[in-house]
Amino acid sequence: MTVRNTTILILGLTLAGLMVILYVSVRSLLLDSFQRLEATQVRRDAQRVENALRDESETLTRIASDWAQWDDMYAYVRTRDADFTRSNLVPSTYTELHLTVFLIFDAQRRLVYQGMFDDEEESIVAVPAHLRDYLRTSNPFTAINAPETSAAGLAALPDGLWLLSAEPILTSNGEGPARGIVAVGQRVDARFLAHLIATTQLTFTLHALNDSALPADCVRARGLLTASQSSTIIPLSDDRVAAYVRLASLDAHSPLLLRVEQPRSIYRQGVITINYLLFWLLLVGLTVGLVMVLLLERTVLRRIISLQRRVAAISEAGDLSLRVAADGRDEISQLGISVNAMLGALDTAQQDDLRREQALRESEERFRYLFAVEPDALILFDVATLQHVEANDAALRLYGYPREAFLALKITDLTQDTEDTVERITQAELGEVYTLPLRYHRYADGRIFPVELAATSFEVDGKRYMYLAVR
Repeated sequence: MTVRNTTILILGLTLAGLMVILYVSVRSLLLDSFQRLEATQVRRDAQRVENALRDESETLTRIASDWAQWDDMYAYVRTRDADFTRSNLVPSTYTELHLTVFLIFDAQRRLVYQGMFDDEEESIVAVPAHLRDYLRTSNPFTAINAPETSAAGLAALPDGLWLLSAEPILTSNGEGPARGIVAVGQRVDARFLAHLIATTQLTFTLHALNDSALPADCVRARGLLTASQSSTIIPLSDDRVAAYVRLASLDAHSPLLLRVEQPRSIYRQGVITINYLLFWLLLVGLTVGLVMVLLLERTVLRRIISLQRRVAAISEAGDLSLRVAADGRDEISQLGISVNAMLGALDTAQQDDLRREQALRESEERFRYLFAVEPDALILFDVATLQHVEANDAALRLYGYPREAFLALKITDLTQDTEDTVERITQAELGEVYTLPLRYHRYADGRIFPVELAATSFEVDGKRYMYLAVR
């Protein structure tokens, strides 16, 4: 891989790594902040629904109190005058006060009056028995027997949820003793919820917390609610989120669950903000990376590539007298200067080698000429192996061997007294001429003849050779 590609790859990987780190960090920090803001907003909306339910309960309590603290009601419980109910508890009373049920009990909790408004028939019908029994026998309604006692709230009954309120029957001045209770209620049905949804502009539902038919998300929320945590937030998707609040009911053992659902506008805005930020970070990163690549290309890569091409051209030309450009004072310029210094040293060494080779060639030519025209037999052999290395024509004629056969022999193959001759020859000091006055050698045909030997030794590349003259 080229330096340019390696540099671009490193810059790209570095930029990508930085983008990933920045994205993860920014997303973690900002998205957590948006999620906390979303949770705060959803809890605030759930509180608004709670306040709306509380307002409805207080309204219902005021209605019950207005009817219970009335001299005519106080007298009616004792006299049971039918004119009272015919004149006052008519269908319009229920519709104007948004009541579903209206019940009157005496002090012994005997039923004095009951009525439930039927929306479809627009008439007053009997109250379901389970609701009458609940108001008559259940705590806290049984505890209402004095001016300062009352009960109001939500209740989960077999036929659904009810908002109920009961007040003690007193005089118009609020004096007793209490002659019973007035209980009023509203069914928490689709109409009731639609009214509150229109009031709060929020989408919510109410459930009995212990209901076996709870939706799956409510079951999950129920598992998250504890004695110390009465609410929780659960994202339903990327587009919807819900708050779940445990509400107290009139029956302490049957709490309710308020579910408030709303779009995740804050979360989506956070995601959009993060994506915009990532886009701009990426754009800035790419711009910075491109500028860095261009600057590196102009100030470093182009010069390095130019230096490499120049060195390659010098190498291809084989001319060490050529030089590379070395302008400036930076490291690349210093590298160019060093390359030129190296080329100069190589050029000098090459010229020296050429001169030495020329001198050696001339010396070899002179040696070969002298070696060839010398009338005496001359033999060159390796001192370590005693193997013939070279011989002149006079030696080949003297011994009667062809050149190939003669060079295949050792010096010991020519002498009659092998051991003594070798011992004497190899004792010769480097560069000194050693003479043996009389020795006996063999011709190629085996005949013996006397010779006089003169020997001198020398070294080449660490190997010792001996030059032997035979007369």
